[in-house]
Amino acid sequence: NLLKADKFYKETFIEEMAYSITYLYAFNQNSHNFLEESLTILQQRKIYRELYNAYKKALNKALTS
Repeated sequence: NLLKADKFYKETFIEEMAYSITYLYAFNQNSHNFLEESLTILQQRKIYRELYNAYKKALNKALTS
């Protein structure tokens, strides 16, 4: 249920994801250190699940076209 209609919620969520993924950190415009935020196991699983589902969807779309 992360897909909310609220534009600002989605922007905040994407920004938080960028902090937690080291190779995306360079693309984040803020100077916040992602190491200062320690994510719980549940938060990590939630982010991983969202990334995995996005990857599966993109892969299936690429394979069908």
